This record gives sequence, C-alpha cells and structure tokens, in this order.
Amino acid sequence: MNTYYLDYKLSKSGIRTIHKAGCHAMPKIDSCLLLGEFYSSSGLYNYTTDQFPQWRIEKCQCCE
Repeated sequence: MNTYYLDYKLSKSGIRTIHKAGCHAMPKIDSCLLLGEFYSSSGLYNYTTDQFPQWRIEKCQCCE
C-alpha cells in the first residue's frame, strides 16, 4: 500500500498532480493534500475523480 498526495498548485496546462510519498518531484508537503493510502492506481484515480470532479487530475510520471 502506498500513500499519495495531491498537489494544490495547477500546472501550466491546468492539471493537478498526484504524487506518491517520497517522490523527488513532489512539492513541499504544505502545498499538498493527503489523499490517503491505496493498493491500486485505479482505486486512487476513482477516489480523486469522485472527490474532485471539477479538477483535471493526473498521476506524476515519476510515480508510475
């Protein structure tokens, strides 16, 4: 199980990024929302899209 965070800051293309705890590309923890622990990427994605339907969200390329 991994712990994930959502970056509050939008990218230039208007996307918020999900990072796995320990990711070297993750911003300071103060700029992130703790999403919780997930076993699968599909569970993580379903949770975030349900909680934040108005936001464009994608997973960090480093955390794949």
